[in-house]
Amino acid sequence: MTISSVCKEAGISRGTFYSNYKNVSEVLDEILDEALEGTWKFWERQMIRDTDVDKLECRLPFCIFVRENKYYQKIFLDDSFSTMIVEKLVTRSFKNYYDYVSKHSSLSEYEFKALMTFQTSGCLAVIKMSIKDDPKKWDCVNGCIDKFVKSGIMNAVDLKDLRKAE
Repeated sequence: MTISSVCKEAGISRGTFYSNYKNVSEVLDEILDEALEGTWKFWERQMIRDTDVDKLECRLPFCIFVRENKYYQKIFLDDSFSTMIVEKLVTRSFKNYYDYVSKHSSLSEYEFKALMTFQTSGCLAVIKMSIKDDPKKWDCVNGCIDKFVKSGIMNAVDLKDLRKAE
């Protein structure tokens, strides 16, 4: 995506664009900030124990947010932005969750970052695949994926606990 295409889509001139942003990456940062502000991120859902769920400020998972919010779909589901979006989401979320993961699992920073990248890319890919499907179908797929990933995270936690016991 180019600055010209962003300006055309937004109905603004290049001069207006440059008076507010240096490049497309800055626009994407602002959009991500806005989009992520009210979402309940995947890793929070997977790592916070069920008894702590009520303490979370937001309850809308990111993948559902993207699926249900047509305003953001153009950006989050655009192939030309996918790599940049995944990289930014992982970078922004990594510090928040790795402290927890390092205390409760045997995953290295590199392994955890790879898992976050894999999951975030997969989330966007499945949304793209199922965007026009019935919401009940999506709920089923989303639940299945969450259980699959959570079992992997819990397995990593269990491995560390077992190693400590030895």
